Amino acid sequence: MKYQECPTSQAAGMVLATAISAGGKTYAKGYKLKQSDVLAIKVAGIKSIYGAEYEDGDIEYQTALTQIGAVICAKGLGYTIEDGVLNIAAAQDGVFVVDENRLNKFHSFNDNVILNTINSYHTVKSGDIVAKMEILPPLLAQTEVDDLIFRLSGNTALLTLQENKKHTGAVIYIHSKDKNEDAVFTSAYMRLLTALADYKIDFKREFNAEYNTDSLRNIFYQAFNSGMNLFFVMMPFQGIGRNDLIVQALKEYVDEIYNYTIPVLGSGDLIIAEKGGRRVIVLPYRYAEIDTPEVNKIIWQTIFSEHLSLSSFNHKKSAIISLGDRIDENKKLVMPNVSKSSTAKASVGAVVLAAGQSRRAGTTKLLVEGKDGLPMFMHAVNAAVASNAKPVFVITGHRHEELEEWLQKLDVNIIYNPAYETGVRTSIQLGLKAMPSACDGAILLPADMPNITSSELNKLIGKMDLSTPKNLCFLTHKGVKYNPVLWSKALYDKADLIPENSAYRVVFAEHADYSHHLEIKDENILKDLNFPNEVKEYAKK
Repeated sequence: MKYQECPTSQAAGMVLATAISAGGKTYAKGYKLKQSDVLAIKVAGIKSIYGAEYEDGDIEYQTALTQIGAVICAKGLGYTIEDGVLNIAAAQDGVFVVDENRLNKFHSFNDNVILNTINSYHTVKSGDIVAKMEILPPLLAQTEVDDLIFRLSGNTALLTLQENKKHTGAVIYIHSKDKNEDAVFTSAYMRLLTALADYKIDFKREFNAEYNTDSLRNIFYQAFNSGMNLFFVMMPFQGIGRNDLIVQALKEYVDEIYNYTIPVLGSGDLIIAEKGGRRVIVLPYRYAEIDTPEVNKIIWQTIFSEHLSLSSFNHKKSAIISLGDRIDENKKLVMPNVSKSSTAKASVGAVVLAAGQSRRAGTTKLLVEGKDGLPMFMHAVNAAVASNAKPVFVITGHRHEELEEWLQKLDVNIIYNPAYETGVRTSIQLGLKAMPSACDGAILLPADMPNITSSELNKLIGKMDLSTPKNLCFLTHKGVKYNPVLWSKALYDKADLIPENSAYRVVFAEHADYSHHLEIKDENILKDLNFPNEVKEYAKK
């Protein structure tokens, strides 16, 4: 498609980028103007039109909406288009489910497509709208739509409607003989009934145990042989996560414990476990007082997810504390960022370059796993994270979804380079452009260096001379320059990697006056793996 602004008199055949009103008539986004429309709009005093022209392979946004809608909806969901928006609705009663992590990933696939949904695990009636999808431009290239659908094709439908099945439930009370425990149990139970009011949970059994190993083992044995398929455990005090007696007792009976805690102050104990498809939920001690929907969302997820896994609970949202609390005026604040050293230290970030296609290696080498089970690129990432470099940026490109899955549990900044095929310099530019201005410089670290450690990176940072704005620091072995390279921010526009023969890269000779070398005795630390035999050897280790 080609967008342009043109005089109204020449707008016949254009597709409107936005809706306009003229002469009592509204022309919707995506409408193709006729000559008679042009005359009416011109009479209304509109002098220019902004819109798009069809090019080969373009489709209307309504067509794109229906193509994408057909892929993201599972059985039990249907859709209609109204006012340019795709409305997705339940075709029957059920429980609406959307994987929020996948929804976030969906929005990284195409900036032009926006999908909003109701909260997951809510009960809905036939005809209830559960999601809305919008496409921003009036036209999209069919290839763009095909690419989005291809990215979604390796998984189940993004939006699903599950049957609100009947569950037989049991409550397990763990007693500590505290005088307040009855009130705690009653409040928690009433709150639970409210949270589950729309679901078919039939509480049939009640079990009681003391908070000691033998009693807990005995009660779990009885419960799991009672024929119930859903168990809620209530505590008279806050648990201690993985080290709690309940966890130790559960481990003897359940197949897996998926979750131990939630990020809610004073009520962080929420244990999720499973035994042969039967689900166990150890409620937070202060469940009746918790005012965050995230707790109930995890409970609903546990009940209605077809399959649970450790990754099901990777992304837990923190509760929000209220504004207004103040520190006691007699308390002195500790300022952890005040340095006791009189010697200024360089503030340096790191850019791990992991976007390449590995053409010379004959395979996507960065994802090849070594003996330790980690893909090659993660060694460089871990070295950067463990070093004094802050912040760390990881530039992805080829097979970026797979790389980013490995990065989920690290607090690093991920930047996708859509132009990764054009070479490493576009990745370098993206990383340096994102580097905070407070950083004195940045380390450029290729991701195919599995032997590099935080020690080398820290020594590189230590070589930076803050008395001059221009610094170029790199590692050497027997006088030969190797990556990674540290560039001061005054040289970002010149920044590059050490080539296989650094004598051929003019930039390093130009800045020799303020170059700092750090000699490394072990050449293996500095090796980057480029060729098939090197990658194969790495996979054997």
